[in-house]
Amino acid sequence: PDVQGDLAHADPNVFLAFTRACARSIPTGLLVQLHGFSRDKRAGEARSARFIISQGHDSPGQSLVQFGSCLQHTLSYDVFVYPLDVDELGGTTNVTGRVLRSFGHDGFIHLEMSKDLRDLLKKDPDFRARLAACLLVGSTNSPTGE
Repeated sequence: PDVQGDLAHADPNVFLAFTRACARSIPTGLLVQLHGFSRDKRAGEARSARFIISQGHDSPGQSLVQFGSCLQHTLSYDVFVYPLDVDELGGTTNVTGRVLRSFGHDGFIHLEMSKDLRDLLKKDPDFRARLAACLLVGSTNSPTGE
């Protein structure tokens, strides 16, 4: 398929091999896929988002909501949960999420970040540490809240 260099929509690829290995060896683990987006290209509420988080489907679990709350509180940036707060960038066509679900694995987080936050992630170790701490909060339960 024509994926224009986006491995989130290409099958097969090396990331999917890794995804399958994770699903088999760590069935309750968490796989986080980092993405970037341009706020200028978004519509509606998504224009003000700094983070857009999802699980690649239309039923966000309690752990995803907890992760979003942690990001909002700990990092003080606008966090939107797909599809509760925005109706775009939900990762619903993402092959990684699809592959994990085919294994019955619920540990997928699709994490979209604005450009300024991606830049901060590269240069600020404290920002990285606080983001990682929130991922731990999001992984304490099954991402589907079960």
